[in-house]
Amino acid sequence: MNMCRATFAILLLLGPSVRVLRAEDFPPLPYGAPPIDYFSDEAHDPIAELASRWEIPGTRPALDPQFGRLPALLRELEIPVSSQLLVMSKTSVQQHRISPSSPRALYFRDDITVAYVAGGPDLEVTAHDSRKGTVFYLVSQQDDVPRIFSQPRNCTSCHVSRLSLNVPGHLLKSFVTDPAGRAWHERDFGGSSPNDRSEVTAAEIKADGTISITVNFTSINSVRTIVFAREGNRMRAMFNRGAGGDVTVENGVFKHNGRPTPWQHKCREAS
Repeated sequence: MNMCRATFAILLLLGPSVRVLRAEDFPPLPYGAPPIDYFSDEAHDPIAELASRWEIPGTRPALDPQFGRLPALLRELEIPVSSQLLVMSKTSVQQHRISPSSPRALYFRDDITVAYVAGGPDLEVTAHDSRKGTVFYLVSQQDDVPRIFSQPRNCTSCHVSRLSLNVPGHLLKSFVTDPAGRAWHERDFGGSSPNDRSEVTAAEIKADGTISITVNFTSINSVRTIVFAREGNRMRAMFNRGAGGDVTVENGVFKHNGRPTPWQHKCREAS
């Protein structure tokens, strides 16, 4: 019996007892305390080692007139230029410089990611530390002397969530954007003008797994915060509050009629 058949046979025997691990199966890990001690200055990742090397006179790379320290950093870390990915959305600490016409470029190898934004003051870098996991850095593009800053506290405000198993890590998301690269909230009402698009000004995945977004509904001149519960490929509003404090949905129920909010699906074909 080959390996594939053996695995299939085991799954058949296990039957309903087999389940896929989910983010909620991993309780929040106290990564700020020993032995991980995530926010300590000590680090043993490739970027920390590179920072030590660049402090030695004669090893500091010259600035490229167009790309700053990006070429030297990719060479030092042996990251191929061909790994480039382009991100069009304003989902970065340098979001005001990002748009579909000026995207953020990502370069990566298995344990390091480098992000470049044209005209930006810093390169955004992540590296894997054997004890801390993913560590976040900024590499200055402006100073004559290379400066590498560790930025764990600023970055973990977004990079710790259910999507990263409640520890510092990378996030992979998909957004609908406008021509300027801003993330948008889109509703489909059907009819001759089906799409109602409004700008998302803030988004957060909460500890309980719900998704909170703040939306500027320009068509009705209202800014509202909506909290969604997610189940598989569907979502429903659990809470909806305006900037003035008016609540239209609470605990998944419409305030005006007491009915539960409907489930929403990504695909129109779903029922």
